[in-house]
Amino acid sequence: MIVATLVASLALAQGIDEIVLPAPAGKHAVGVATFSWTDSARVDSLASPPALRTVLGRIWYPAQSVQGKPPAPYADHLDATANEWTALHSRVRTHSYAGAPFATGVSRAPVIVLAPGRSTASFDYTTLGEDLASHGYIVVAVDSPFHSKVVLPDGTLAPIRFPSMGPATYPHGIDSAQTPMNALVSTDLRFALARVPSLDRAHEILRGHLDLTRVGMFGHSNGGMAGSRACALESVCRAFFSIEGQQTREIRLNGVDKPYGLLYSEQTLSFDTAGVFTEMRRHAKGPFELYRVAGAGHNSVTDLLLVRPTLFTYAIDARRGLDVTHAIVRNFFDRYLVGAIAKVEFPEVRVERFGR
Repeated sequence: MIVATLVASLALAQGIDEIVLPAPAGKHAVGVATFSWTDSARVDSLASPPALRTVLGRIWYPAQSVQGKPPAPYADHLDATANEWTALHSRVRTHSYAGAPFATGVSRAPVIVLAPGRSTASFDYTTLGEDLASHGYIVVAVDSPFHSKVVLPDGTLAPIRFPSMGPATYPHGIDSAQTPMNALVSTDLRFALARVPSLDRAHEILRGHLDLTRVGMFGHSNGGMAGSRACALESVCRAFFSIEGQQTREIRLNGVDKPYGLLYSEQTLSFDTAGVFTEMRRHAKGPFELYRVAGAGHNSVTDLLLVRPTLFTYAIDARRGLDVTHAIVRNFFDRYLVGAIAKVEFPEVRVERFGR
C-alpha cells in the first residue's frame, strides 16, 4: 500500500492529476480488506497447469474514522509501474482504508456478496462498495479468475477465457452459450458464500460483526446471470439484485420465492427482442422488481466511466448514473435485508413490481 501511495504521489509530482472517486454518502468511514480463498474440492482446468480453484476479491465494511492514514490503493499490484494500466490505476483515489477498525456503534452488519461482470473486477465497483459500507453494510466482492479481471503480481492482467455475448448473438442461443460461465462463476459465488461465516468467526477486524441472518447478493452483467442461480440455490441468500444481467433460464421460467430485482438500461432493452430481461416477471413467486433508468448504459454502475471515460458514452452524466444506480441497489437491500421503508425517487427511474 505504501508503494502504491508513493506511485500516486510521483504521478502528482509529474503533473498528472488524481482521479478522485465520488465520496460515499453514508455516516460511516469505510474499511477495506482483500482475500484469496482456495477450494480444496475443485480443480481449475482453466489454469495452466491445472490447480485447485482459487477465488479472490475485496471486502468493504463500516469503519471508524482513520486520521492521517493514506487511502487504500484502487487495485492490487500497482507497484508494478511498467505499463499504462498500472500507471492509470495508480492515479485513482479511493475513500476506504486498509486495516481500519470496525465502526463503533455497529454490532452486526448485513452482508452483500457482489459478483462482477465478465472482464470487470471487484475494484471497478469501489464507489458502490464504499457507499454501501458507509451505510452500514459489509460487501464481499468476489473475483472469479478467467471470468473477472485479475491483476497479476507483475502488474499485467490475467486472460479472460469466456467470450462476450453481444447483440449479434443475443438472445438466440445465449443460455447454452453461457452455461460454462454460469457453472463456474455461480459455484465460485456459492463457495465464497460458504466462507462468509469464517469471517465472522476468525477475521481479525470483522470477527463477530457479520449478521448471517441478513445476507443478499448483487451481480452485474454476466455476474448477474451467474448470481441469479447462486442466490436461488442458497437458502442463506435472502434477496438478489442484478444490473444488466439476464437471469438464467431455469430462474426466468420457474421463478423463486425470495425477492429479486433487475435494473436495465434502454440500451440493453433495445436488443432484447425475445424479452428475456423481463420474462421472469411472469413466473415470479416472490417480489420481483424491474427498474428502468433513462439514459443509463451497461456500465453505469461501475467506476469505468470515471477511470477510463473514453471507453463508453451514455446519455446520463457518469456521476449522476452512479448516484442513481447505487441508490437503487441500496434501497433494494434496505427494504429486503434491513426492513426499511423507502422509495426510489429519481426522474430518470421507472419501477415496475410483480409477484407477491
